[in-house]
Amino acid sequence: MLTEISNLVHRTVTKIWLKHIPVDYSKNRLYREASLQDCFYFHLRREIGDSTLESLGIFIYPEYYYQGKYVDMAVLVRRKGREVPLAIFEFKYLNSTGSKPFDNDIVKVLEYLKNDGLCKFYLGFVQEVEYDYPIDFSWLKDEQKIHASGRIVELTGGFFKPGAQSASWFIKEHT
Repeated sequence: MLTEISNLVHRTVTKIWLKHIPVDYSKNRLYREASLQDCFYFHLRREIGDSTLESLGIFIYPEYYYQGKYVDMAVLVRRKGREVPLAIFEFKYLNSTGSKPFDNDIVKVLEYLKNDGLCKFYLGFVQEVEYDYPIDFSWLKDEQKIHASGRIVELTGGFFKPGAQSASWFIKEHT
């Protein structure tokens, strides 16, 4: 049952990143990390629906304390009096070309992987820059991708190809 719930969350996250967040962005509803997190929470809760959340015992927490640190958002399911994390999110929204803040979140998530076997980790990164990114763009370095396999999903947006009129939004799953 946990796998089915995890798959539901993953399908919903994919839909939100590719359909709803670009609309919020184009309508200037996103203003840095907090509003990205708020919009994502809103869409996640609306897409899954309160009745489904309740019937499946799913909880969505912003600023959840996880493995000794706060994460931007967590989706958990309550089973036998325990909360089981299914999805952990780290969001970043910057308009600079530096990658250090993004890299710091990646390192944090890679540390979480060592102590958790079921959970998926989502990196929701928006970087407002004009960038001729390659088709296989990834925030992770090659050695980090080995550990990310099947566990980390990159949600990337905000990149403008040179001369483009709108931002690009894509998802990179490491398998």
